[in-house]
Amino acid sequence: MRNAVLAAALGKNRNLQGTAVAAFADHPSFPTSRKAKRGLMDASLAGQSAITPVSYQQIIAIACQVGLDQELWNGLAAWVDHKIATAAMGSPSR
Repeated sequence: MRNAVLAAALGKNRNLQGTAVAAFADHPSFPTSRKAKRGLMDASLAGQSAITPVSYQQIIAIACQVGLDQELWNGLAAWVDHKIATAAMGSPSR
């Protein structure tokens, strides 16, 4: 949240639109993921979006498309998926 507030303040000071990105692990059992999908992380500051949620999986998918080392990105994707699945097993489902 501090990043969003700082981005908004800097944007206002410099007459620019401030934006912050919130990276999160995308899984249906994670509260942050559910909130991001419902749009609850996009709070408005003066009618402008303050936070843009982007999942780690989306970041890696973009890197896979533009990155030179496909083996590296595919390995990272598998590792992140494994970590998320492991964490999800311990998360209470709501």
